Amino acid sequence: MKPRILYFKGAASHAQQIDSEQTHFLESVKSLEESGAEVIKIGDAHNGFSWDITQAHLKEHKNVSAIIVNVHGNIDDDRHLMCMAENQFMWAENFYKAVSDNSNGHSVNIFMFSCGSGNGLKQAQKILPHRSTIFSLTTPEEVDSHWLDPKGFAISGDHSIANPIEGLFLNLICNALPNEWRCDPHLTITSGVIGKKNIIELWGKATGFCCEHSGFDFPEQYINEARELLRPYLSGERIVSALATMEYYKKEVLRKRAALEHPDVPFVAHHALDTEDFKSEVVGHRLLGPIGAMAYGIYRDEWGAFQRPIIDTLPPTLDL
Repeated sequence: MKPRILYFKGAASHAQQIDSEQTHFLESVKSLEESGAEVIKIGDAHNGFSWDITQAHLKEHKNVSAIIVNVHGNIDDDRHLMCMAENQFMWAENFYKAVSDNSNGHSVNIFMFSCGSGNGLKQAQKILPHRSTIFSLTTPEEVDSHWLDPKGFAISGDHSIANPIEGLFLNLICNALPNEWRCDPHLTITSGVIGKKNIIELWGKATGFCCEHSGFDFPEQYINEARELLRPYLSGERIVSALATMEYYKKEVLRKRAALEHPDVPFVAHHALDTEDFKSEVVGHRLLGPIGAMAYGIYRDEWGAFQRPIIDTLPPTLDL
């Protein structure tokens, strides 16, 4: 059975951007369709879509595999405001409620690509059905979202993955992220309760994993499982580069800690890392996605994203 995807495209913010945004939209739809998905298009870069059309499609197409939202947006009163069409806006929480009302109680998968989207995630946790998954690229309180390579919108990889939308997520994060330092890929797993711990910033989880194991080898079992999960999406060389970068970070964290733990030493290690500067180097070498995907592979069972069972046997993690 083909995965069915609702794809909402809001209007371009400026007339001179209509053609480029429409081309990007159609190319991403083409990638999805060529990889075996059925895509229901709602709106376009010329006209966007309306609230009535949103409700009608959500009511007609219940229990779809995923919902992709590509709209301009902003933050207003600490809430995510989505631009559907010229001078037509909706609060993200109203969109999430409409999705929930038409989900028949089933978990949903949402790809929310919109400026200001991070400020809608807490409410989404409370509104959407239990263990729904949202993929987004913007931290709370930040506005900018980012352009994704349309070729990355493909359900590809290992067909043994139970949910093909997990394959779409892995392909996007491994192969479609922009070369932008401010890009912050997130997963949000809804629990019915507003809370920070279920808004998971993948770069932070990767570095947190390195901190937990500074001075120790990475647990071989979890690294091997992550490598196997990502093999269909990343070349062996890219996986090696991602792991080597994480190993380097781990060693430099240890070096920094050692300097801090010995105050009598009259110097600070020259190679202690500044995490944000290091992230900019990682992004420059197009490793943000692979490292974030590695973090996902390590914590995959624990998080239960994409409606997978939650397993409580993994080692303790750092809450961000």
